[in-house]
Amino acid sequence: MPERTVVIDGFSKPYAMAGWRLGYGVLPVAMARYIERYTINTTSCAPPFVQHAGIAALTGPQACVDEMRDEYRTRRDFLVASLNRLKGVSCAVPRGAFYAFPNISGVLRRTHAAVEQFADALLDTFNLACLPGTAFGKGGAEHLRLSFATALPTLEAALGVLQGIVEAAV
Repeated sequence: MPERTVVIDGFSKPYAMAGWRLGYGVLPVAMARYIERYTINTTSCAPPFVQHAGIAALTGPQACVDEMRDEYRTRRDFLVASLNRLKGVSCAVPRGAFYAFPNISGVLRRTHAAVEQFADALLDTFNLACLPGTAFGKGGAEHLRLSFATALPTLEAALGVLQGIVEAAV
């Protein structure tokens, strides 16, 4: 299998380096030049401090990986449970990302807003950043993408604001 196996991974989840855009690949040597060409033409070089952080992450103690996994699970469970308590919102448990993708169709019907307008209003009026699900294709209609790659107190505050908005929607 080694000649047919490609592993591409990153540092975002295991080492809490979201947004640093650092990753790696393990692949057959014959494929390396193609992946190198693709990478050079689609991304720029990671800054040296990010590269050093990646080295430190890989060579340092690894207990942090389990700690972050458990922390993300706690954040995910809090966010999903909180979203599912809101009238007009339903959210499945994400299984491999630090984003929730709740369906807010009931809220959109009550506010007579499109998801893009709703997401813009959340940011402009309430300083709550999320993306409309339509940014990810037609299947994202009536959904928001919410990140839980932030501290639990920040999520709690954001959910408090969102709860107030949803309860006020008539």
